[in-house]
Amino acid sequence: MLLLSTVACTSIVDPALDPRAEPFHPLPVYARWWSMVESCSGLQGSLAEVSWYQVPGSETVDRSGDEVAGYWAPAGNRIVLGGEATLDGLLVRHEMLHALVRQLKGHPREYFLERCGGVVSCGSSCIADAGPTPSIDAAIPRVTSDVLKLFVSIEPNLPSSAVDGGVFAVIVSATNPNAYPIVVTPSPNALNHSFFYTFFGSAGGISGWVEALDSGMRYFAAGETKRQYFDFSIAANLGTRTLPPGSYRLYAGYETRGVTLEGITIGP
Repeated sequence: MLLLSTVACTSIVDPALDPRAEPFHPLPVYARWWSMVESCSGLQGSLAEVSWYQVPGSETVDRSGDEVAGYWAPAGNRIVLGGEATLDGLLVRHEMLHALVRQLKGHPREYFLERCGGVVSCGSSCIADAGPTPSIDAAIPRVTSDVLKLFVSIEPNLPSSAVDGGVFAVIVSATNPNAYPIVVTPSPNALNHSFFYTFFGSAGGISGWVEALDSGMRYFAAGETKRQYFDFSIAANLGTRTLPPGSYRLYAGYETRGVTLEGITIGP
């Protein structure tokens, strides 16, 4: 199961740095992730101006007495992560978005749920912080996921350890093909899931999904496309977000509808 990571908001004065934290250089994939966040947000900034810290071997970092997966601190323009979260793309890009928005606190809905929805994580506390969803007209047709047009891709399309340190993404797109808005109603068997993926290979399989925690995730404007990024890295063993080199079949989509990609090769 894909769990959207818990993150912390910012404050005017930087919290004391976790004594376990160590500085680290941005990982090779961070340049691509930074460009993604610049693109979805429409904001520009310098990755080189961000200072990076991690707590080795930990899933969390201390922030003023709270254990969080990561946070951005405005005064020092620094991002502090649990060491186990340094390749959690949704979380890292969430903190990158904070560094670009540069709002001292909060998660503006415009950026975290609308412009960069699916590119960055936004869990329950982030959604609550973003404020109420704009009202959706009751006259808008309620439909099933069968009406959506789906597209699945991999970036880079030939993952290998020589590219971005072996980090790659599955991108699932769902488009409303109609000239009018729709609301995709949840299926009784879908457990309020929205986007999902399943990899099948000789080493075994892994699956993940995101929950439609915000009603805006089910509203599609006329012709609108929503996207969800799932990030992985190449490793020796199969894990929550890791795949060993080999050949795979991918099934991914939105709620109860999916498409299959055959013959995916993940290089060493």
